[in-house]
Amino acid sequence: MDDQAFAELGAELLRLHRHGAYDRALALATREGDYYPAWGGRDAFWRACLATRLGNVALAVAVLDEALARGSWFPQRLLLEDEDLRPLQGLPAFLRIMERSRERQAAMEAEAKPDPLVREPTPAANWVTSLHLVFHGSNQNARGGVAARAGPRSAPRSSRVRTALSGRAR
Repeated sequence: MDDQAFAELGAELLRLHRHGAYDRALALATREGDYYPAWGGRDAFWRACLATRLGNVALAVAVLDEALARGSWFPQRLLLEDEDLRPLQGLPAFLRIMERSRERQAAMEAEAKPDPLVREPTPAANWVTSLHLVFHGSNQNARGGVAARAGPRSAPRSSRVRTALSGRAR
């Protein structure tokens, strides 16, 4: 799993979404999303949103169901408030998805244990050390969230995402 590549994939999907290129975004998310299993159902959520934008409600429901079957879950607020998913609201299949997600989220929160990430500074001569506390939300964690990306971004764009994005809309 390459967090930088996944972030780039997400940025490209958002760009395509903003330009109304839902079909191209869905194809990209479908082709590339499975390479990032550690990100749980985020790729499935994107695919469901894009399928709904394209009018394919059945595909959107199937993608969310598939992600739930693999152990993912989706925050209730996200399912209820995302504009892309409005056409699904009220459908019995979507209500089942919401209920299963709620149950899975509650179970995971009950089992969750803090796993603080502490990075010790490497002091240099005459170097002043500062303390940085990073709080994160939106279902992120220190290993895949803001703390993991702190510092200079010198990592080159992954060749997988570069190849996948080479045909993007302008």
